Amino acid sequence: MSLRTPHAIAYFTCMRTDLFDFDLPEKLIALRPAEPRDSARLLVVRPGEAGGHRLEDRVVLHGFVADHRDVERILATGSIGVAPYVRDPASFTRFADPGKLKAYLGASLPILLTDVPPNAHELASHGGAEIITDEPSALASAIARLLDAPDEWRRRHELARAHAAAFDWEAVLGRAL
Repeated sequence: MSLRTPHAIAYFTCMRTDLFDFDLPEKLIALRPAEPRDSARLLVVRPGEAGGHRLEDRVVLHGFVADHRDVERILATGSIGVAPYVRDPASFTRFADPGKLKAYLGASLPILLTDVPPNAHELASHGGAEIITDEPSALASAIARLLDAPDEWRRRHELARAHAAAFDWEAVLGRAL
């Protein structure tokens, strides 16, 4: 299957949470989060093969990317953007327009997200996004469903691309200049 890349890629971009006054939702870090959180590590029990595929062909850890233009180039190679925000009364995301969602739109990625950000329903209506619950199994099912439906992926890819145009500098500031 080829949805933009030889291997379909779902991206999850992270931010340095130490810059914000909130806790990263443990529920989405792992099914059983490590304590303390910064002790979490990726453990490969059987290096080389994973389900008949080389693990290093399936997992890419970019680490911190200082230049956002590099993040945009990385996202442009992907197939899906994921934003599984947890409903938490203390989370500022309930009031924010997360930058990662605009980055996903800019890369024309269909987005899988929870309904926590205030623009989630707008993205679902106009931008090719799908609203999911914050359960890991819901995210996994939605990724698999979208990657198994190339026509639906293309439709949502085009919706994301078209919706991203609404945030172009000329569209946003053209009337004011």
